[in-house]
Formats: sequence, C-alpha cells, structure tokens
Amino acid sequence: MIALRNGPGLPGDIAARWTTVPVDTATPLGMALRTAATVWAADPVAIAERFPTGADADAAGLRALGAVPVVGAGGRVVAVIGLAWHEPRPLTPELQAALAALAAVVGQAVERAGRFDAERHVAQALAGGAAARRAAAAGHDGADGALPGRRVDAGRRR
Repeated sequence: MIALRNGPGLPGDIAARWTTVPVDTATPLGMALRTAATVWAADPVAIAERFPTGADADAAGLRALGAVPVVGAGGRVVAVIGLAWHEPRPLTPELQAALAALAAVVGQAVERAGRFDAERHVAQALAGGAAARRAAAAGHDGADGALPGRRVDAGRRR
C-alpha cells in the first residue's frame, strides 16, 4: 500500500479517495514503485491510455502526470515522488535530469533518517540498560518504589 501526502490543487473529494493506493494499481505511483523506473504521461490522451483511474486526474484538471522512484541502498525503492500539472508537460531531458537529482537527494535523506532512527533506538535501549544496571548495583530494582540503599517495610523506614 502506498500512503499519499496530497499537495494543494486536488479537490477534497478526489484527494480523499487517494489517501492510499494499492501497489498493484495502474497508477504512475504504483508503476514507478513496481518497476523502479520513471513513469510519465505527458498529456490527457496518454493519461487515458495508460491509467484506468485517469478520470479523477481529468476531473481535477490535471493534464500531465509523472512518478519518479526514490531508490535507496541496494537498489530498493524507498519512496515515490508523484507529480502532476494542469497543462501538458513532456518529459524533457532537462526535466528528467532534474527529477533524477531530486530523487537521489531524497533517497539519501530517507536513508539517513532510517539510520538515525536505528541509532536512536539503540541509544535508548543502552541508556535503559545502563540505568537498570546502576539501580541493581545500588541494591534497588525499582519494583517497590524504595530509594536505593533503603528498605521499606509496611510503610516504615528502617
């Protein structure tokens, strides 16, 4: 399932229908995800020929659609950038180069964010383990609410 983050420009009822898209749906996003290749429909005729869901694009006034895969480490597609225009737009070599550069930068950012999350998770686990070891070394397991080095028995301190 592809989760969509709709930008401005789509009517609310159409945007609501497209919050998620099954990967196997014949859409530019689904095709780019499955093939790891840029998908382009430069005009309404191309949209209608390639995508059975093109009626929503037409209703939204979209006249060109594209999707660019964001490839991470190991060649795995980690995201897809979807594009739409209100006028026909051919995929020129200049536009293709710019989109490839954008996808590369986004791919690097996604990979860095993934590494950061993994490192943060490890740091939190290590910090929790260190706190438990300090408490155990002080003779306190934290289960009874007592302070380290003190024994609590039936509400009286000894």
